Amino acid sequence: SLVSQTKEISLTTFSFVGASVISQHVILQYHFVKEEKTWGKAQNYCRAHYQDLISIHSAQQMETIRSISGVNNEDAIWIGLRRNAGVKQWLWSNGDPVNTSMSDTNNNEKNCVAIKTNTKWQGEDCSKVNHFICMKENKTSGQREYHISSEERSWFEALEICRRDYTDLTSIHSPEQLQEIQSKIDLSAWLVWIGLQRNTDSNTWLWSSGDPVNFTNWYPEQPNNAHGSQHCAEILSNSSRWHDTSCTENRSFVCFSGKD
Repeated sequence: SLVSQTKEISLTTFSFVGASVISQHVILQYHFVKEEKTWGKAQNYCRAHYQDLISIHSAQQMETIRSISGVNNEDAIWIGLRRNAGVKQWLWSNGDPVNTSMSDTNNNEKNCVAIKTNTKWQGEDCSKVNHFICMKENKTSGQREYHISSEERSWFEALEICRRDYTDLTSIHSPEQLQEIQSKIDLSAWLVWIGLQRNTDSNTWLWSSGDPVNFTNWYPEQPNNAHGSQHCAEILSNSSRWHDTSCTENRSFVCFSGKD
């Protein structure tokens, strides 16, 4: 089964509090995925679930990668560095500039790069299967802000828009946060997506942002998973209560940026 371990790190401040980092600039989340995939499939997975395969620009990042991977020195982990075979140029998957002094690819003809937990970089055949590390960059880390979209989309489309333009579909952790969101919702938007989705394997509810579920406000007798297909959560704006419904329904939605 898939195992993902997450750690947040600041690009400017490395003051750890638990599993997260206090920062006044950019927060970079690392997601170690303990599932073996080819480089291309790892890239697709990271882009679908987070942002991209990890790019590395400092020794501090290497330390973080080593601390969260928890694998043996013999194990290789995909990173986002790949050679454009046509022009023999190394490129990061997310478009970041390449600091060639960081890489040690043994001057071989392999076009994808993996690292070992002893920090050695090596060229690998891109069709080989390895564990990998995804990244997600939150461009703001100030106070949490909510962004209400009256444009109606499916839950998954809303998630994509929120992750593209802000941080994620909103998570809610207190009556005060719920009240603030409620005050911003246009009354014409009767049903509104939030970032809560059922994991159908474990039948548990999870926030799309990875935040812990420590507060809920379900309507009585909800969630009921009617017809076995109601796996996403919405707010009824006239009551602030939550219902589960089909993720393919079109709803307004609430994104957030920043942090608590």
